[in-house]
Amino acid sequence: AKETDYLIIRVQYSEQESVHLSVHGRHISAHVIDTSKKRSQDEVDLKNYVNQCGANKYYFKERVLEFVLTGQDWCAIELKQVMSVRVTINLDISVDDFFKISEEAQFLSLIHI
Repeated sequence: AKETDYLIIRVQYSEQESVHLSVHGRHISAHVIDTSKKRSQDEVDLKNYVNQCGANKYYFKERVLEFVLTGQDWCAIELKQVMSVRVTINLDISVDDFFKISEEAQFLSLIHI
């Protein structure tokens, strides 16, 4: 394959699963898409990422993972089922309040969903 070649691969899972995609052991976070909200700014066109081995998006309601496999020699992707869910949050808290937290439970009580 040429370095400029690429495939966008689509995998549908029959059951709810948590799948981590990694390239050479480095986890690549997915763009998570909720199609029930139909917001165009949430949509990620993987054709804009065809030079990024492992770029991916996950449609969680449909249980579909799409990812980019490039023609670069080093582009080797591993999909792995894991028994956990990775969550990233943003927390807006003053520096003083943050450093007053002494226990995990106190920290978690500050998170509002």
